[in-house]
Amino acid sequence: MRSGRWRPPRGRGGGGGGGELGPLHGLPVSVKDLEPVAGVRMTLGTRFSEHTVPEADGAAAGRLRAAGAVLFGKTNTPAFGHKDMCDNLLMPATRNPWDLGRTSGASSGGAGAAVAPGWGRWRTGRTAPARSGSRRRCAACSD
Repeated sequence: MRSGRWRPPRGRGGGGGGGELGPLHGLPVSVKDLEPVAGVRMTLGTRFSEHTVPEADGAAAGRLRAAGAVLFGKTNTPAFGHKDMCDNLLMPATRNPWDLGRTSGASSGGAGAAVAPGWGRWRTGRTAPARSGSRRRCAACSD
């Protein structure tokens, strides 16, 4: 029987123990490289941490995973997330996917550049209250 409503696929729940599906089941989410994800390299955008591989998820990654989200990649960030441009000494500057002559600004620039072409509609990011808004600035993809 078909209906006009989308239904999530049947399978294991977000908690990994079977049963009911989590509210974010199957939702692809990219994670900023400041958030620990178990078994995935976390550089913090710096050479001091370039070989760090966390054994456990951080708070955001753990909650997303428990809700059923699919953590599919890490997004670039400047060293420790403290810069208004999204570049670091490990990787080249993150570029605006629609105009490679422009950068995607701020510490969540990698997240903005991943969402813009549709490589996942959701991503993690952080904005410190005293700063000017990393998640907002990256959407502008300034030069």
